[in-house]
Amino acid sequence: MGPPSPKPYVLVVEDEADTRRTVERALRDAALETVAVPDGAAALAQCERRDPAVILLDLALPGLDGEKFADAYRRIPQSRARIIVISGTQRGGETAAKMRAYAFFSKPFRLDRLVEAAAKLVSETPAM
Repeated sequence: MGPPSPKPYVLVVEDEADTRRTVERALRDAALETVAVPDGAAALAQCERRDPAVILLDLALPGLDGEKFADAYRRIPQSRARIIVISGTQRGGETAAKMRAYAFFSKPFRLDRLVEAAAKLVSETPAM
């Protein structure tokens, strides 16, 4: 028997440091394994190492923005995470729908509802 499968985790992709830390802390307080990165390129590298169960994705990111990240992520063969878009952009909801995101949270969002949505998806994800 090999090593145990890693627990499903939530990847937070948010360039604003205070928001990233706040979301990361709230997810960990809810006993969710969490990795947080500041941009799309770092998120893609993390996903190639280990696919997350859920991606909390800001759209307005430096370099590789949220929409371009999602396109690139979906081309990774093992990709299976459900994406929750968090954005303060005017067309965020429209973009999230186009990206086939699981949910959209407009900034400022209710942290408890975001954590609840992520926890629900993680609980539905089998261990890898």
